[in-house]
Amino acid sequence: MKQQLEDHRNKGESQSQDFVTRVTELQNEMESYRVEIAEKDRTIQEARTRQRELEDELSDLKRELDSKQRECSDQMREIEKIDKRKADLEIDLNALQGKVNVIHQIFIT
Repeated sequence: MKQQLEDHRNKGESQSQDFVTRVTELQNEMESYRVEIAEKDRTIQEARTRQRELEDELSDLKRELDSKQRECSDQMREIEKIDKRKADLEIDLNALQGKVNVIHQIFIT
């Protein structure tokens, strides 16, 4: 009976040691998971920060594009005005050249 008691005590101590070892392993795993989660949280935060920066940059680029498109439209209208003025001046020039030719013909004859 003494032997059985000793065997149970040894078995209990062995099981206690196994339990402590397993608890230690689980604590190490939990710490490893905490570190991994913290790293992933940092990565997510960095990605969100970068996303906000890119959204701000995109917004700035859209405003700049809108501004350039308005500027381009203004310049196209100005070019159209200049082309019309040029066409009008060419018509006036042709009319004056016709008059000069008539006057020149009058003096030649």
